[in-house]
Amino acid sequence: NNSGYVKGSDLLVLALHELTAKAIAAKRVLWILVADLKKAFPSTWRSKLLWILAENVKVAGGNLRWLESALLEDLAIVPLSGATLKRVVEGLPEGGRLGPELYNLTPDTLLRKLYGEGCGIDVNFQCPAVWSSHRWLGCGVPDQSAAKNLAMDIRMAKPLPPVSWLVSQDNEATALRAMDLACDHRLPALLHADDQFHLASSRGELQRVCQIIGRWAPDHGVVYHATESKTVAFCMGGEPRGDIWLECNNSMPACLISFPASKICLGFTWTREIADWATFMRALHMADGVMARLFSLVDKVSLPYIMAVMPSKVHGVLAPFRWLFCT
Repeated sequence: NNSGYVKGSDLLVLALHELTAKAIAAKRVLWILVADLKKAFPSTWRSKLLWILAENVKVAGGNLRWLESALLEDLAIVPLSGATLKRVVEGLPEGGRLGPELYNLTPDTLLRKLYGEGCGIDVNFQCPAVWSSHRWLGCGVPDQSAAKNLAMDIRMAKPLPPVSWLVSQDNEATALRAMDLACDHRLPALLHADDQFHLASSRGELQRVCQIIGRWAPDHGVVYHATESKTVAFCMGGEPRGDIWLECNNSMPACLISFPASKICLGFTWTREIADWATFMRALHMADGVMARLFSLVDKVSLPYIMAVMPSKVHGVLAPFRWLFCT
């Protein structure tokens, strides 16, 4: 799902809120990698986009030739100590007609890769009855082969290992992976423009996702901000145990992903809790200030003008939190 450029980030916030709430209600944890891309639009390879259009989207003939011509080069005027004409042959503009539309092709190849590798979580967090009393931690590393066999047993309602088998962290992670594989419709990630939220049911599975990302990124000119404050991870509903590493550049060492107490992203402060009310209250006070400033202009401009402007100004502040009120 990539809702960037089409709708606001409130839908993504709502989706993550609901997934976290479902996981906690099912006594599960949700592992999330919040990935930050470095200069996402300027680093896009135009030749790679044309290849994706031809191979994945099946654009051909005159349409492909037209897009190739449109992406051949851009001429930008740099107004610094006069006017300098600069030729641009790589990267995409963040605005305009082509940039937002074509950029989505790059993360689309990542989603195809993740789906092809069987990644993704069961969004309903279903659990076999024999394991229903277990409190899941998700800190182990799943055995992928054993998980596939277990998933087949779950689908065919065959006898499963007893709940005592889940005491081992790796056995538990294997069971979590099996429950995901037993679901026909899995969700590997949520995307909003160049912001990525990758989902997994265990630490080991999130590490596997990081390895897949690391192999995919260099082939598409993608570089991640693998630093403590940029690309981070959360263990929603639980305590993170163990390390997660991300390596996206063969010339640089792998980076240890941090688990911060909070991170501001998409105008929202993310924590291990379901909702961050402090962020909402700050936005509410900001919206109140916007309204006060607008009505202070009543002596200078007409009231109908203020009433026409007010929804867009206030909405821009409160939009990320509409999901709290189901509006």
